[in-house]
Amino acid sequence: MTTATPKISAHATRLREHLPEDALREFFNKVWTEVLVPVCKAHADERDQASFVFHQMAMDYPATEWRFQGALGFGGKFRTRSDLSCSVDFYPEDRTPAREEIQAEANEKLRQMSAAARASASTNISG
Repeated sequence: MTTATPKISAHATRLREHLPEDALREFFNKVWTEVLVPVCKAHADERDQASFVFHQMAMDYPATEWRFQGALGFGGKFRTRSDLSCSVDFYPEDRTPAREEIQAEANEKLRQMSAAARASASTNISG
């Protein structure tokens, strides 16, 4: 009996070009604890956090979007791209000035976190 080689998605491979496994796991944990819960009011549950990080780190089919709802309503989503840039958004029909402010604050924090993580990785690689 032969075992199949696990499929590694292109998205997972490109994420790991920016950060090694441990740093990537730390990055997604920080996204949860520093942005999604305090800013976007995602459900602060250890199981939800573990599930979020697990699905972001999956090798075969990592999540490129994660519905967390919270203060952004039912359509509140976290999105990640293979260059490690991240954002949150929500359904257009749920748009309110308060949600736009939350989105702007969260996306600025995510932009800063992504840039810092990429800079740190390139410093560690070159230095």
